[in-house]
Order: sequence, then C-alpha cells, then structure tokens
Amino acid sequence: MSEFVRRTMITLPADLEAAVSQLRQERFSSCTQAEMFRYLIRLGLSSAQKAEKDCARSRRSCGRPADGP
Repeated sequence: MSEFVRRTMITLPADLEAAVSQLRQERFSSCTQAEMFRYLIRLGLSSAQKAEKDCARSRRSCGRPADGP
C-alpha cells in the first residue's frame, strides 16, 4: 500500500449493513473491517471495468446513467 492513505467515511443503509456484517462473519472473520472494505471495493472496480469492456464489445447500453462518466 502507498505511504499516503486517505480516510473515507461511508453511511450504509440497514440492509447493506446487515449484508456486510453477515459477509464479515462468514468470509472475513480474520480480517479487519478496513481490509474487507478495500477488498470489496477492488472487486467492485474490477467487475465494473470488465462490464465496461464487455459493453464496448457488444455496443449495447450498460445501464449507466445518461449523465454519468
């Protein structure tokens, strides 16, 4: 990890908090919460990049908002 680490706070709705708590108990019990969230964020970014590539190949809408990046 780089020397500079930026802290970020997020607010989770109850349904996500429950899902995250269950996931932590089942798969991340030996990790810190920060490690778990970093893993999940990296996994989500990787998945989004793959979806963008697949979408570009098929030239169909990706479900991205019209005013999105």
